[in-house]
Amino acid sequence: MVTIDRITKAYGSSSVIADLRLSIEPQQVTVMVGTTGSGKSTLLRILAGLERPTSGEIRWDSDHRGIVRPNLGIVFQEPRLMPWLNVRQNVEFGFGPAGHRRSAELADEILEQVGLESFSDYYPRQLSGGMAQRVAIARALVRKPSLLLLDEPFSALDALTRSRLQDHLMELFARHSLTMFFVTHDIEEAVALSDTIVVIKGRPGQIQHRFRIDLPRPRSRQDPAFMVWKERVLAALTNGDSP
Repeated sequence: MVTIDRITKAYGSSSVIADLRLSIEPQQVTVMVGTTGSGKSTLLRILAGLERPTSGEIRWDSDHRGIVRPNLGIVFQEPRLMPWLNVRQNVEFGFGPAGHRRSAELADEILEQVGLESFSDYYPRQLSGGMAQRVAIARALVRKPSLLLLDEPFSALDALTRSRLQDHLMELFARHSLTMFFVTHDIEEAVALSDTIVVIKGRPGQIQHRFRIDLPRPRSRQDPAFMVWKERVLAALTNGDSP
């Protein structure tokens, strides 16, 4: 799906990430966890086309080279909704300036999938934080993206809402056969969502570990095997070595 080949990003003489190599597999959830300042969000912004790498390249679908993939969906830490647009209009905004002849119909379809069909005429100020983030997810999904990028989308939410949205995201993942690249600080979230966990550390950030998470879905956070994976990833983050 996506090959990240020796990507380096520097600002002046200071490198944020260096010589990163990573493959994002189709219809899989790749989660990146790492220490503060290790370049997780920088890499996501490069994938989104919001930053250009200093060196290295991204290959899409094995043969297309470039920085911007036209059909991307992006969900940020904040919903970033347009306050003057209602919920349906915010979702339709995902089609871009060209729009879509069935934009309202398609927006209503995705709003039903995220459980907000009754709130299509509401404005962002009338929504809870969790509802607003569901609108942001719907806006990202409405174009049926080849790759969904998520930059700590649940970090500002309370623990219960966060857990519910994680579960809901995985329902959407299964429904849409999504490919996702998800950045988080939360190890439990990483284990709950991922097929692959990538650990990035240092400054400049470099990938230190890759884990294939072999737990069946849906995943129970009380499962002893789940707890073992949390400890293993934590050890990789804090000690530098996989136990």
